[in-house]
Formats: sequence, structure tokens, C-alpha cells
Amino acid sequence: MRPGTPNKARQPSAAQQTQLGARERQVTAALQRCQDAAEAERRGAVALQNARVRVAVDEAEKRKTSERQI
Repeated sequence: MRPGTPNKARQPSAAQQTQLGARERQVTAALQRCQDAAEAERRGAVALQNARVRVAVDEAEKRKTSERQI
């Protein structure tokens, strides 16, 4: 091979490029699923924290109400 000419052995064939493209799409889809799962987990944690706050507020209001009745 002459200097300056592309090394065809290093260039992926059309079939390899198709496989690489398919693999890239699979990896991208897997990454998206992971990100979606992480976001769902974060939202679940936020919802749980909000529920805990509501319960704490409700309990505080009940205590306040019962103290007024005494």
C-alpha cells in the first residue's frame, strides 16, 4: 500500500457499519431506559417525601386540635 492511501482493512464494511449502527441504537435505547428508570425512581422518592410531609402536617394539626379541646 502506498503512503497516503486509506487503509481499507481499518475501514468497516457496509455490513459492519450496519451492525455498528444497530448496536449504537441498542446502546442508546438501553441508556434511555436507564435514564427513564432513574427519573421514575427520583419522582417516586419525591412523592414519598411529599406523602411523609403531609402525614406529619396532618398529625401536627390533630395534636393542635386535641390540645385546644383540653
